[in-house]
Amino acid sequence: MKPRGRVLEKVQRRRRRKKQFILVGLMAVLILIFAVAGWLARSEKFLISRVEISGAAAVNPAALKTAAAAAMNGYYFWLVPRRHILFLPRAKIIAATFEQSVRIKSVKIERTGLKSIHLQVVERVPAAIVCAERCYFTDDTGFIFSPAPAFSMPIFIVWQVGTATALKLGSQVVERPTFLLVRAAASLLSRGLQLRGFLNWQAASIAPLGDGDYQVLLTEGG
Repeated sequence: MKPRGRVLEKVQRRRRRKKQFILVGLMAVLILIFAVAGWLARSEKFLISRVEISGAAAVNPAALKTAAAAAMNGYYFWLVPRRHILFLPRAKIIAATFEQSVRIKSVKIERTGLKSIHLQVVERVPAAIVCAERCYFTDDTGFIFSPAPAFSMPIFIVWQVGTATALKLGSQVVERPTFLLVRAAASLLSRGLQLRGFLNWQAASIAPLGDGDYQVLLTEGG
């Protein structure tokens, strides 16, 4: 009979070899996984090369494409390209798009293929005019987004503010809830007059009186 010690030594060697084989196998699998992941991450088949823009009328689409492409430059952890279809820096692309113009109200990003994305842009639409030393268009929330030409004055309701008031693009005429409330009140006033038979009367301008009060000027249209 073999000594008990020699039998135990053989068993232990077998166990060590088995562990070594398992360890080598796991390392091989991990290397294969990293190799495939690296190929997938850097393969041109999955890198964005085309940016499509829709909804941009007043804003230059070429500038939006350039901004989106710049936002996708670089790598995550020096390894994965930001242009990869699965790892798009959506927030960065949207922020870069908004920086191009205050006319942009919203941006939606959609994948249209393995190498292309589509940016759906919604631009702000004029809803009123605010005037101090010069006039600007605002959207339906009171956000100032574009200078207003003189011929637009009879078309939109005008918010009159003091000449010393500093108006600038990208700011609010007043706080949004106040703008919405006063604008709605002026619209209801116009509609009430029209229902009573004053069909051509409408709100033409709004002016602050102080202490949260506003004055609505009505005019009779043609």
